[in-house]
Amino acid sequence: MRTCDPTPAGAALGRTRLLGLGLLWAFAMPVTGERRAGADDWPQWRGPQRNAVSAETGLLRSWPEGGPKVAWKASALGSGYASVVVRRGLLFTIGRQDRDVVVTALAAATGKRLWARKIGTTSRIPCSTPTVDDDRLYALSPEGELVCLKAASGAIVWQRSFVKDFGGRMMSGRGYGESPLIDADKLICTPGGPDAALVALDKRTGEVLWKAKTPDLGASGKDGAGFASVVVTKAAGIRQYVQLMGRGLIGVEARDGRFLWGYNAIANDTANIPTPVVREDLVFAANGYNAGSVLLRLRPAPRPGRASPGVQAEVV
Repeated sequence: MRTCDPTPAGAALGRTRLLGLGLLWAFAMPVTGERRAGADDWPQWRGPQRNAVSAETGLLRSWPEGGPKVAWKASALGSGYASVVVRRGLLFTIGRQDRDVVVTALAAATGKRLWARKIGTTSRIPCSTPTVDDDRLYALSPEGELVCLKAASGAIVWQRSFVKDFGGRMMSGRGYGESPLIDADKLICTPGGPDAALVALDKRTGEVLWKAKTPDLGASGKDGAGFASVVVTKAAGIRQYVQLMGRGLIGVEARDGRFLWGYNAIANDTANIPTPVVREDLVFAANGYNAGSVLLRLRPAPRPGRASPGVQAEVV
């Protein structure tokens, strides 16, 4: 189960929790002091900057006596581990209803169901939190069906198949679980295919802008995508996307998908799940199943005979 606190300032919604049984609770949360008008929405996994940092101020230092009051409840959203995202008063999540993978939109203030859209079928558990960007919503099914929807109505704008379009594969049989990343006009995601480990798509049309191929990183882990979500950083002087794959950590250049660096020792053979943490020239990753954790420093590395520099990843 994932939980998050996606409240825009001034909204009636305080804290939400999505349970595996498809029940969403919203708590009315009083605050102390002044709150910023128009505080950031929570439009994607781990927040506006994908760093799990909220810009909200004036929050409670302790729970009110008796706990927060329930503002509303919404049921029959389907089972799954997806969190919720909030944008402009709308709340979105994904769940499985029977075998259908369903995206649902609710009014954040009241919990009223606004629309529901089937994006695929599965016997697996959905665990990808959707991403909302302006008037578009991007959702991924466990089978790798990536769908762009109109946020207001749920109408499908375009869709892609990680498996059919990119030869995608997962390191485990649990199905895809990442949350797509929006970076300016690009949508970045992880099919995990031999020739398309990461891909950049035009967020408006789904057109392929580039595909990133990775070399052999080492013996640890398994080929394919993990469950982590891509993060963006400018480390070693190069804007790049960092991801935890089935074979470990990688970095690719944001401009064209050029492979920059990799680190295999953090991978496990079962499921590589946690989203990496980036700050300046540092990359931190922790992993389960006894894989441990690592802090890497990314440094520029000259490439003889080539104009563009490379990147060297060093364990701190």
